[in-house]
Amino acid sequence: MSLILVASLVLSCLQPGGASWNRFRGPNGTGIAAGGSYPAEIGPEKNVVWKSALPPGRSSPVLSRTRIFLTALEGEELVTLALERADGKLAWKRPAPRPRKAKFHPDNHPAAPSAAVDDDTVVVFFDEFGLLAYDHDGNERWRRALGPFDNLYGLGASPILAGEVVVLACDQSTGSFVAGFSKKDGKELWRTDRPQAVSGHCTPALWKAADGHEEVVLPGSYLLDAYDAKTGARRWWVTGLPAEMKSVPVVLGDRVYLHGYNSPLNELGNQVELAPFAEALAKLDANEDQRISSKEIPDPRVSGYFEYYDLVADGGLDEREWEGLRTSLGALNSAQCVRLGGRGDVTATSVVWRYQGGPQARSPPV
Repeated sequence: MSLILVASLVLSCLQPGGASWNRFRGPNGTGIAAGGSYPAEIGPEKNVVWKSALPPGRSSPVLSRTRIFLTALEGEELVTLALERADGKLAWKRPAPRPRKAKFHPDNHPAAPSAAVDDDTVVVFFDEFGLLAYDHDGNERWRRALGPFDNLYGLGASPILAGEVVVLACDQSTGSFVAGFSKKDGKELWRTDRPQAVSGHCTPALWKAADGHEEVVLPGSYLLDAYDAKTGARRWWVTGLPAEMKSVPVVLGDRVYLHGYNSPLNELGNQVELAPFAEALAKLDANEDQRISSKEIPDPRVSGYFEYYDLVADGGLDEREWEGLRTSLGALNSAQCVRLGGRGDVTATSVVWRYQGGPQARSPPV
């Protein structure tokens, strides 16, 4: 979908003063706009208020009461754009540094993460630089260089605002983390490692626990985690997710709905059972270098996933990488409903239901 069409759709559906669409997938990532009236049909000549030509990007529009915010790649320059909601005219455009060029999957893009906005601040993230914050008139408040990152597909998660904290999830091949930054000046307030996460693109959601703590709800490889939004402390988690999570968790009331799809081999009945590393090494390590190379794996179903688990790209799987591949191939694609809250591992008590299977990348429709 081109950005020309996206801008006109947004204005048709959300008039000034309507529901807040302040982050990727709108209010808390639910994809649900409350209140207002919406056209039943939209087309090139139907219910379109205006059209504006924009440079290409993959970010979704987010809105303040008067403006629309997007990111794009204009030529070789990363830019943040603000359009007037009333007529689609460009209010301002700001370039971002681009100190490196990352490798992106064809479905990803250098300008894929969406902005996050509140009453006075707009925050954007670019894989090839980091975070930047502006006021609604385009005055830069701060910038925070991050990375480089090593997600095989390029990072795709969008930042969110939790009060005075900017939260960003960075799941990658090695060194995955979720971090909180001051909305005021960009200072890193906390960073929590996510050692089991080897790839992922989930934008987190927020939930206020019974004790008043606001929690960052974030799916990742094998785990759904909840972190304290102010401190980054890990409060509770649920096991049983596949290796690569992409969808936004949807919080409704005291429950969260989520699903994850890793590969066809993670469909029920298709799992490949691998031996533990020591046993596999004894059978497969023909050159006795204490690693397992792609050529040493006889099953093409397994060797086909080699590049995704050769996390340091040295041509061989060590124990951590092999066990990651083993866990990944044994996991199940699933959709599930989880009761929010608790402390520690709440898998046994908080999973309301779990269905084996689900779509590749779409977020739950609820």
